[in-house]
Amino acid sequence: MSGGGAGSIIFHLLRIGFRVLLFLLLVCVGGWIYLIKRVEAKDFPKKLSEAIGNQLLAGECRIEGFRRTSGEFNLRRIACAGTPDAYYSAFEASNISCRMGLLDGLTGVWNPGPIRVKRLDMEVRTGSDDPATAARRAESFLRDYAKFDLSLVEVSDATLRWGFAKVFNPQIRAGLTEPAKGEIKNSAMTVQRTDGGYRLQFRGGTFTQNWLEGLEIVELTAFIGPDGIQIEKGEFVARVEGSQKPPGSVSLLGVKVSGGDRPVVSGTARLKGVALELLLPSRVQGFVEGSISCDLKMGGSTNSNEGVTYEGQVIMSGEDCITLRERIHLFKALSVVDLFNSYRKLDFREGSFFMKASAGSLSLEKVSMKSKDVISLQGEMKVRLPSDQEIQSAVTRKSTGELAPVFASDNSTDELSTDKSENEFTLKNAAASTSEAPRKEGATNQDSGLFKQLADGVANRQVIQQGMEIFSKNLRYEGKFTISIPGDSFARAPDLAAIYQPDPVTKRISIEVPIEGNIYDITLSQAEDIYVKGRRRE
Repeated sequence: MSGGGAGSIIFHLLRIGFRVLLFLLLVCVGGWIYLIKRVEAKDFPKKLSEAIGNQLLAGECRIEGFRRTSGEFNLRRIACAGTPDAYYSAFEASNISCRMGLLDGLTGVWNPGPIRVKRLDMEVRTGSDDPATAARRAESFLRDYAKFDLSLVEVSDATLRWGFAKVFNPQIRAGLTEPAKGEIKNSAMTVQRTDGGYRLQFRGGTFTQNWLEGLEIVELTAFIGPDGIQIEKGEFVARVEGSQKPPGSVSLLGVKVSGGDRPVVSGTARLKGVALELLLPSRVQGFVEGSISCDLKMGGSTNSNEGVTYEGQVIMSGEDCITLRERIHLFKALSVVDLFNSYRKLDFREGSFFMKASAGSLSLEKVSMKSKDVISLQGEMKVRLPSDQEIQSAVTRKSTGELAPVFASDNSTDELSTDKSENEFTLKNAAASTSEAPRKEGATNQDSGLFKQLADGVANRQVIQQGMEIFSKNLRYEGKFTISIPGDSFARAPDLAAIYQPDPVTKRISIEVPIEGNIYDITLSQAEDIYVKGRRRE
């Protein structure tokens, strides 16, 4: 009896155990099915976008094309607009992938491994109105994510821009550059979490910061921590598209950007053989060209009216050359009246000047340059944004058609009032051009909401940039130079010889040259006077 009773009890326990095991198995299967199906649920993308938006302090977050396949998270694209406390104002990314286990996002810490992003376009904020907001924005970038191990992000094509907040300001749009305009474009970016911050490395693509435009990135490595940004390595190639001349180089040495509401910039930009086309406003090309080498001290702030500044002494050592062309009216006039010397192309390989550049202005001080024995010049000049009155005057001005023949044809294609389409460039034109701009990867004709806003913003920036190049003709040039030319320059022009007599010691003629107006006006009245007096007795 006892043996039979024990066997009956064991059998009963086994039967109960089997039922419990079966129940647990069904629970596990059900849980497994739930974990798989949860990412396929209709409301999962909405929940995911809300979770991502909350973590990134986004005022609005939209995602499209989510799926989980073979343990991998895939997202076709995402767009976020930052809240006032976020370190970015907006970004869009496409083709994002990483590891995703069944329990990731539910329990424990999600270890995604490298997060791979094919394309990223982000607008980064460069300061704030008060220290408290600046601190919150810094925290939004440096924060730790308790349930997500953000250790490594790899972006194949990254574009980051900053300092474009005033891009629609007419004064800025008409002039040189925004106060802190900067951009890293189409670069391969790696973001790695380290102790106390993140290390960002860029290879390829281009770098722009105010006056330094379109530099090809060899390597740019920056550490971002609580104290700000430190450039650990910055090496760039300065190449002019289509030019056969050897490219120059730019190195960033000891460059730092402090934290806070007004981040202060410090360090040095070392230029070697950098073409002036990369440094000067577009409409100056054709008047002056060449290259310079120097160390420029960086300063200013990314959140101030003066923006990021550069200043330094430029010494012509013979390896570089600055060329002034005959398109400058005074040189054209001298070419006509001086039968012994040519001013068509003046190469300056000797001398020096002090250069200062900030948002909206460029100044050349203590200029002392020499082009062989033909001409030397001393003086100073400043390039600045035009006033509202000067812009209006330039737009409405009509050409009198009374220029001396030698000047009438040279700059006619650039006459301020002749190109109606340029003068009528407005934000309305920019908006109309948006539909014609190239569409970004992942965009569709049905884009709406945040995706459309970001796409329109990119297109508008492209058109505004074109407008800035057009309006660069309105920049104002102010200053005064003294030029020295050979004593026999006016030997065949008696009226000029009577006015401009050679110095008895140097045997050279000195001429005071005031600089005032836009690039097409400077020296025009003086050049016409020299041309007329030089031809009077021929």
